[in-house]
Amino acid sequence: MTIKEWFDTLQGIDWVLMVAIGLIVLVYIYLLVKIPRLPYVGGFIGKQKIRILGIPLGLTVAFYVFCNLHNIRPNEWIEISMLAGLVAATGALAVYAAGQAYASVEMVREMREQRRPIVVPEVVPFEVETPKIHETDYTRDDIFKIRNVGNGPAIELRMVQLDKEKSHPQIQKKAILSQVDAPLEFCPVDLVNQVKTTCYLVCQYRSVLSTEERQIWYETWLPFIPNKSQRGDRIIITPRELKFCEGFEKKDY
Repeated sequence: MTIKEWFDTLQGIDWVLMVAIGLIVLVYIYLLVKIPRLPYVGGFIGKQKIRILGIPLGLTVAFYVFCNLHNIRPNEWIEISMLAGLVAATGALAVYAAGQAYASVEMVREMREQRRPIVVPEVVPFEVETPKIHETDYTRDDIFKIRNVGNGPAIELRMVQLDKEKSHPQIQKKAILSQVDAPLEFCPVDLVNQVKTTCYLVCQYRSVLSTEERQIWYETWLPFIPNKSQRGDRIIITPRELKFCEGFEKKDY
C-alpha cells in the first residue's frame, strides 16, 4: 500500500477520531514531561529512571507506528485509539489518585509537625551555691534546663545522661511538659570523672497526637563536654550541636 492509497483509506475515518488520537499523543508527551517533576512520583524507581525508561519507550512506540503506517488499516485505528485512550485514562487516574493520597499524607504530616512538641535542653550556671564535703567548699557546677519550645505537650518525658560510651544512664522522668510550663532542671552527676570527654543528654518523649497503634517517639540529643574551671572549684559544660531524631520504637537506656 502506497502513501497515497493509505491516505485514501483515511477518508473513511471520522476526523474527530484523528483529532482524539493526536490529543492522546500530546497528553502522553505532557505526562512524560510533567510526571517526574511531581513531588510524589519516584518511589523505589526514582524520577531520573522514569525519564530514562519513559522517553526511549515512547520513542520506540512512535517509531514502530510510523514504520508500520502502511500496514495499519482504518478499522485498526479504532482499536489503537481505544487502547491508547484506555492507557491514557488509566495513567491519568493513577496520577490523580497518587496526588490526592500524597496531599492527604502531607496535610496530616503538616498538622502533626505544627502541633508536635520540641524539647530543647540548654546549659546554664547553677544558681544556688551548694556545699561539698567541707562547709567552706562550695561549687557552682553548670546544669541543664529543659524547655518545650514546640506547639504541643511532650508526654512520657525522660531525660537521660549518658557517658562517652553511651552507657551508665542517669535518668530523670517527667509525666508531661507543655510549652507553658516552667523549664525543668536536670543536674548531671559524676562529671568529675568524665572531664574532657563527650557525654550526652538525651530527652526522649512523644506527642499526644501519637496513636496507640503507631506511636512516634522523639529524641533530642545534646552532646556536651565537661571541664573543670581554672580554679578547679566547678564544672563547666560546653554544649555541642543539637540532634533531633524520631522513630516508632521507644529506646531503652
